[in-house]
Amino acid sequence: MSPRGKPLVISSAVIGVTVVVAAGWIGWARIQEEWYLWQLRDSGPYTEESMAAALRLGDLRCSRAVPLLFELVRLHGNLALVEEPIKRMGNSAFAPIVGTLEASRELAFGWPQGFAEATASLNIDQRAEPLLIRALSHRNEHVREWAALCIQSHQEVVTEAIVLRLRELAASAMESEYVRDSAMTAIQLIEMK
Repeated sequence: MSPRGKPLVISSAVIGVTVVVAAGWIGWARIQEEWYLWQLRDSGPYTEESMAAALRLGDLRCSRAVPLLFELVRLHGNLALVEEPIKRMGNSAFAPIVGTLEASRELAFGWPQGFAEATASLNIDQRAEPLLIRALSHRNEHVREWAALCIQSHQEVVTEAIVLRLRELAASAMESEYVRDSAMTAIQLIEMK
């Protein structure tokens, strides 16, 4: 090798290694998500592995896990698999929950027992206001009920627009009893604070 070629080879190798390390570092979260999603799918719903995978997906704020968690609750009824991971996801879980509830054929008969309460306790903040208002106006009554349950757990994110929409739901004769009751309870909790 010529003396001029040696620095070129070394610098090319350093650049190559740097690119591989950077790509691995950037893609690490995605690799972890895929691993834990696979683990959640393939381990039984009541195993330590599935619970650890669900918690880790919550820590990673992996919103792609929401439909899978919903399906596992629907099939096996293990609410423990959902509640804490959803809390850990926070605002990032809000839209996927609404989308999952909207897409579920199960909603014609209601969602899995306890799912609304388990997921309504997710950690949300003021940035969720537009999502809450949209969910309170959603065409699906189960999504509207779920949004009212979220507000019951999080009065700190309540704005005038949310209170107005809750009052409309509570007063509407067109709403189901469940939606009216959830909205009324949310209003009562807001007024008590």
